[in-house]
Amino acid sequence: MTNKQKNRIAIGLGVLAGAVAGYLFNSDKGREIRHDASIHAADAAKKTKAVVNDAMHNAEHEINRLTDEINKTYNRSKEYISESMEKASNKLGNAGSSFQEGVTHAIDNIRHKMDEVEKAYKKKSA
Repeated sequence: MTNKQKNRIAIGLGVLAGAVAGYLFNSDKGREIRHDASIHAADAAKKTKAVVNDAMHNAEHEINRLTDEINKTYNRSKEYISESMEKASNKLGNAGSSFQEGVTHAIDNIRHKMDEVEKAYKKKSA
């Protein structure tokens, strides 16, 4: 396609666009079409605003719900960790007490056996 042909097509499209614009801006039918289009545009804007507001409300509600759920989970986790630490501390304390009791019992048994050995030795020596 040559430049001359391209220019003619561009001029033809420009003339056509001008004719459509002139019709829309200068004729009674054009004014009616513009009026109807503006009513439809305003209605579409209202509907769009309502949809956006509804979506924002739903998003805000969901954010609040998730925030509450996160806070509950955090508090439950905190309580669980605290209880677990307390149980572990008690078990370690009990283990320490049990170990000390075992050591004391072992020492008592050793003393008892030493007394028995000493008595047996004294019997044999006598």
